[in-house]
Amino acid sequence: MSLKKILEDRKNELPAFIKIDIEGSEYRIFEEILLYQNSFTGIGIELHDVDIHIEKIKNLIRNLDMKLVHIHGQNPAHIAKNNIPTQIELTFARNPEIISSNVKLPHRLDQPANPSFKETKLIFENK
Repeated sequence: MSLKKILEDRKNELPAFIKIDIEGSEYRIFEEILLYQNSFTGIGIELHDVDIHIEKIKNLIRNLDMKLVHIHGQNPAHIAKNNIPTQIELTFARNPEIISSNVKLPHRLDQPANPSFKETKLIFENK
């Protein structure tokens, strides 16, 4: 089912928060996400093979009219070269309320995908 069809079927419930967890197929709907972004108050999306699709992810972030409010590395996933986790979760919000300027990741409310593994430590570049 296409994102367009899902939104048409639920048009009376929009705008709404959408959670996307489609096991590697998320990149196939990036264009639709951007096309229908006004239907969303926020987006939670799990991304796979991040190291391979990093430019697509950057493009989504740049073109989405929302703020990236949270990122969480998925701890069972492999860490690729340049310390890029191969699986992450991103959360976007249209009108986020800033509750703190002190950013600490993982956040105290984050839960590891697998409690048997250490949390993934994220390293950011200034660009």
